[in-house]
Amino acid sequence: MFALNFLSDKHKYWIEIIVVLIFLIIIISIGISQATTNINSCNNDNNISRFSSINLKTYSKNTIKSRSKKSIVILPFKKDLDYSLTNENKSLYERIIGLISNHLVEDFIVIDPFAAELKEYEYQAYWKLAHKKPKTTCIEICRRFACDIAYIAWIDQKETPTADGYHRVTTSFEGNGYDAAARTLGINFSETVNRTLMNFFDAQRESHKILAEIVGEELLLKLRKHSTLYKNILTVRVEGNISAVGFEIFNEVINSVEGVDHSSLKTQTVSPNHSNINSIAIWNVYIDTEKITHAELAMLIRKGVQERISCSNKSESCKNNLDYSDIEINSLKHIVPVYITSSEIAFTTSNTINKRNGVLNF
Repeated sequence: MFALNFLSDKHKYWIEIIVVLIFLIIIISIGISQATTNINSCNNDNNISRFSSINLKTYSKNTIKSRSKKSIVILPFKKDLDYSLTNENKSLYERIIGLISNHLVEDFIVIDPFAAELKEYEYQAYWKLAHKKPKTTCIEICRRFACDIAYIAWIDQKETPTADGYHRVTTSFEGNGYDAAARTLGINFSETVNRTLMNFFDAQRESHKILAEIVGEELLLKLRKHSTLYKNILTVRVEGNISAVGFEIFNEVINSVEGVDHSSLKTQTVSPNHSNINSIAIWNVYIDTEKITHAELAMLIRKGVQERISCSNKSESCKNNLDYSDIEINSLKHIVPVYITSSEIAFTTSNTINKRNGVLNF
């Protein structure tokens, strides 16, 4: 094996044995190293797979939780006659409402009306209406921002210098709110906080912080209670140039949708001779949220109404041929859902969308 002629045969034999053993040790060491690398790689792959699975489950749960959250808009105003959106007013609103929102974002989707491009003339119109009709204002705000809940906040701040050179900041807050179905939140809230410090900005900041903590915690508790109470209840509103028979069709369709436990007609007003758009009907609908979503309910109601209309011509494909007049058919032919929230689904005729029974027609 090696040129070791100067050694005896016995010595040559043992040297060759030692060399072979060294080679075997090297080969075994390389094999163990590769095997360890492969095992670690497999473990890493398994860990990544488990991590991805956990993340996927977490993402799925968070996604479902996010989709089930109700949305809220808090629209602030000053108590006095200043309803303009000056930089000073807007800065005051954003500080206080932002601090209040920090208490709500875990359970609710908080929509910033100013970030959602609220126009100055819209803001002024809401301010004027809110003084007289807060419930109507909240309904209009829900429609404007396609949200579930609207809360009107009256905010004021005053500074009073003290004789010893300190600054006394008084921040007051009053608020009330309704959901899109005009149901009260039960939060007619009023709170005033005073802080007196040497530095005005420190006093202002402390006053806002304390006020936001008090209001935010109380508002969160009431909103949670309201959401639980009306979890499976929503309002279906139908308005426009619709006949009494048209409302009967809606009633039949709503109660035939799978996922609807039952419904009750709250109110119905029909305009005489279909002369204007003031016909309106409102149902309280109780649904199984495990079987149907609000968007699916709106789609199925519209589909059911259209199917009823198509069966009015006594087609052989219809299971139940119904005899409706041309006026009754036309009143429902162009019915569409104009907005859908977890609190309310509103339908109207497409030719009266911009003339609906609303207060603010911007």
